[in-house]
Amino acid sequence: MELNTIAIKKIRALRTEKQLSQKDMAEQLLIERSTYNKIETGKTELTLSMLEKIATSLDTEVANLLNIENTTIYEVANNTGTLSAQGINTTLNLHIPTEAIEELKKFFQTK
Repeated sequence: MELNTIAIKKIRALRTEKQLSQKDMAEQLLIERSTYNKIETGKTELTLSMLEKIATSLDTEVANLLNIENTTIYEVANNTGTLSAQGINTTLNLHIPTEAIEELKKFFQTK
């Protein structure tokens, strides 16, 4: 299953579990409700930045939204901007803007 689809299902389930409306989520994320609706219906591709904001709003981790358990970070390549992680039956490859690589490395070093 595509990661975007996995995340959308998990986001919707957590939002419902926490009894939050799409309007509530949009307000927390400082976006329009219609924009949030496009995220949750798959009409807008989730960015890593938005996924992080949604995870924070739902008081969870990005890995949880992507159903990645026991994640091991294999590599944040110095120059390629590729992050590779592997979890149970899941491999995640993200292409990270070069300017964000150092910040990402620091983030994972604190985990």
